[in-house]
Amino acid sequence: MSRRKPEKPDCLSCGACCVSLQDQDVYCDVSEEDLKRLGKAWVRKNVLLSRPFDMIAGLIDGNLASHGAIKTKWTKQRSGPLKGFELCSCVALKGSVMDTVKCSVYEKRPDTCRSAVVPGDRTCLDARRLFKDAIERHV
Repeated sequence: MSRRKPEKPDCLSCGACCVSLQDQDVYCDVSEEDLKRLGKAWVRKNVLLSRPFDMIAGLIDGNLASHGAIKTKWTKQRSGPLKGFELCSCVALKGSVMDTVKCSVYEKRPDTCRSAVVPGDRTCLDARRLFKDAIERHV
């Protein structure tokens, strides 16, 4: 009997790392470099910028202060295992989670997105597993 090698995770059919099962205003911190890469028009519409006072207070406390964070949105899932449910997700996520998704700013995405979850790494697999478990409990 041959052992079947597990398929490599496909970001275009998942999106679990871009979704929260809780309500939140922002999803991903952005640096000054991220803001430049994302572009002024996109940032103006989709990023909650940090106030100068908050950035100064963070630095005084010894914390690195982000320049802002990407907003979230509630979207009704149109297909997949959560069809009909609404989820809180990053505004850049398009499509239906655990079915067919894409990131509208993938090539310009913040450094946090680039380093926090790498397709197939432990964090990716944990997010998928936790999300699938949540689906099974609530569907």
